[in-house]
Amino acid sequence: MMPDQTEITAGSATEDLAEHHRYLTKSRLEIRRILNSIMEQGATLSTPVGGDDMLMSIVAVDEDEDYLLFDASQHHQYKEKALEQEQLFWSTSLEKIKIQFGCQPIEFTQHERQRVLKTEIPRELMRLQRREYYRMATPVSPPVKCTLNTRKGSTPVTLEFNLLDISCGGVSVVTPPEVFAPELGAVYSCVVDLPGKQLRAHVQARNAFMTTLDNGKVTERSGFAFVNLTENQLSTIQRYIMELERQRKGRG
Repeated sequence: MMPDQTEITAGSATEDLAEHHRYLTKSRLEIRRILNSIMEQGATLSTPVGGDDMLMSIVAVDEDEDYLLFDASQHHQYKEKALEQEQLFWSTSLEKIKIQFGCQPIEFTQHERQRVLKTEIPRELMRLQRREYYRMATPVSPPVKCTLNTRKGSTPVTLEFNLLDISCGGVSVVTPPEVFAPELGAVYSCVVDLPGKQLRAHVQARNAFMTTLDNGKVTERSGFAFVNLTENQLSTIQRYIMELERQRKGRG
């Protein structure tokens, strides 16, 4: 299993919080439990500030006063930029689960002779299980086909590509530049021909880069993120990934 090419990073946290709303928890008790676990395990959190990633750890979770304290001893240069932001979007991992949340910065202050960043405790928090942000490579032969609907000028066209991998977050496909150059950020309707089931969905173009296939041919690989999948669609993808895992283990 290989890392997701479109896995969530701190820089994309705002759109991913909206896109993966189904993984949010708004339980105050659960949010505080997770924050305390992050603090106790000393996990590092990152948040984009001024074009860079600011790395901090939680040093206190004050449930009575409803605020978090982050160790800010090494981040004097971020003070003004951090406080100017309406929200800080934090990202970390806890026991192989991706954790993200947004919270409002309040002030830089002192806590037990330590310089800290004080923020409000988040009202919601997102957890992504391993299978939801890791991709599974799909078979080379026979390949899984993926068709995209686009336009050439004013003419609607349907193009067919070979799927390279899939996750509950998206897919990547071989897109020869002479055939199709996806517009980053554009949304396309698509059909993925999974064994015994057609997955009809909308995808957003996220990245494209040149790659060398196993046969030595140089072509382009494009990554697409699923948009607003239903629970049934997610279940279909999960079942397919589980089947691929079983097949892989059987060959091993």
